[in-house]
Amino acid sequence: MIVDRTSKWGNPFTVADAIKAGHTDPQRACVSNFEAWIDGDPTYPDTYTVGARVFDRRWMRAHLHELRGKDLCCPCGIGEPCHGDSLIRRVTLLIAAGGAS
Repeated sequence: MIVDRTSKWGNPFTVADAIKAGHTDPQRACVSNFEAWIDGDPTYPDTYTVGARVFDRRWMRAHLHELRGKDLCCPCGIGEPCHGDSLIRRVTLLIAAGGAS
């Protein structure tokens, strides 16, 4: 399943914005921001619009179970920070809690 910004599972935090903000590791900053956002950090809004796509953390959290058993695909290189790995960790926690049947 594709989890890049062309899909509903994309990371709304962009490397370009992280570079503009002065992050020395912009890809890691994007993943960290995504994790805080999807986990409900109140300093982030529930939705972000990137281009024509709206990303809604409430929707993502409510539909994480749909990722169970799926292979996730994104443009990140192997071993690079990736929000897909963050999604996998959250699905794993959901399964462990008995909520991803």
